Parts: sequence; C-alpha cells; structure tokens
Amino acid sequence: MVINVAFTNIVGKTIQTQLPDNFTFEDFIKVVVDKIDPAGMEQYRFVANNTDLCLENKDEFVKRKHLIKNGTTIFLLRRMNGGGYVESAILINIIIQELPKELLKLRLNLAECVVCLDEKPCA
Repeated sequence: MVINVAFTNIVGKTIQTQLPDNFTFEDFIKVVVDKIDPAGMEQYRFVANNTDLCLENKDEFVKRKHLIKNGTTIFLLRRMNGGGYVESAILINIIIQELPKELLKLRLNLAECVVCLDEKPCA
C-alpha cells in the first residue's frame, strides 16, 4: 500500500507524490530529493499539522512521522540565510531571568487598587 502526500510551497504550487505505507526516514528523504529539490533538506522546513518534521534529526523525525497520513499536506517553508534555531526552553529561561529586572523599570501609578480599594500600591 501507499499513502498520497502533497507538498505545497509558499506560492501555492503543489507536488503530489506517494510514500510507502510504512515509510522510513530514508524513504521520505528520497522523495524530497527526487520530487522537491536535491538540496531540499537544507533549503526548506517541512511542516505537517503545524509541526516541524525535523529532517535534520532522524530520531525527532521518527517521533513525528505519525503526522504524515494518507492525504496529508506538507508545507515547504523556505529557510532564511543566517540566524539560527533557538529552543523555546532557552527563550523561556531568558524571559524568566530578565522579567524581574524589567518589571522594576515600570512606572507605578498611584491610584485606587481595583482589588483592595486602597490607594497604596499592593505588594
């Protein structure tokens, strides 16, 4: 058996192709190289069901390949030159570290508190 998959790029061009029913990482890469672009892994991010398929990491791809079913559309998002990929956990840690310092920079408005109805700032 095979599953039908559509690859759609940013301008709406769609490439219809098929994968074996129990496809492997190598099968997927072969389809990308043969049907999309020989340098497709480096030039595009592959997104299915709002999730990056992570072609740069075989183990991550294997965890996410269940998102590719018969009739799935995989969106090709062109990578930008430069920059890099930052884990969301790293960004969250930066925000948590910087937030207390930034909150101190906010101006305080002395007005009636909507919770306790006092004019002193609540702690």
